[in-house]
Amino acid sequence: MRAKKPVLVIFMVFLLVTFFALTAAAEEVEEKLWQARSVFYTGEYEEAELLWLELKEEDHIWEANFFLGMTYLRKDSPEEALDHMEVAFNHKPDNYYTLVNYARILHRNNKLESARDILLLVPEDMRKYNEQYYSMRGLLAMAERKLRKSFWSGTRIIRK
Repeated sequence: MRAKKPVLVIFMVFLLVTFFALTAAAEEVEEKLWQARSVFYTGEYEEAELLWLELKEEDHIWEANFFLGMTYLRKDSPEEALDHMEVAFNHKPDNYYTLVNYARILHRNNKLESARDILLLVPEDMRKYNEQYYSMRGLLAMAERKLRKSFWSGTRIIRK
């Protein structure tokens, strides 16, 4: 019976050390996520790109790809943005912001039919979140030179 006590103590110490190591690693990742979001929202896209690329390697697939897509879009690189937003879409196809921004990136890549198809996936009850959905519908209608649709989507067109 005496031999079991030291083994049990060693096992408990191992569990505690593992727990604290995992907790510290999770806190470090959370800090990195917070930092990446912060630099993105302050417009520091070069730094944001590097942080999101790092986080992408650490299994934050949806968020990293979503923000990489948005970062490349803001850096006026819609082609690069498309691949990342497509991955984000595949991970969270029912997320409102993923849908609307995926449609925006498709629009910027002149894939109007695909952008329209993605917008159709936005459920009715989610369309009220903010004006992004209606803004994208208006942009698509204008791109297709269908001014009536643009008017009914919430976008006003002023003719001279």
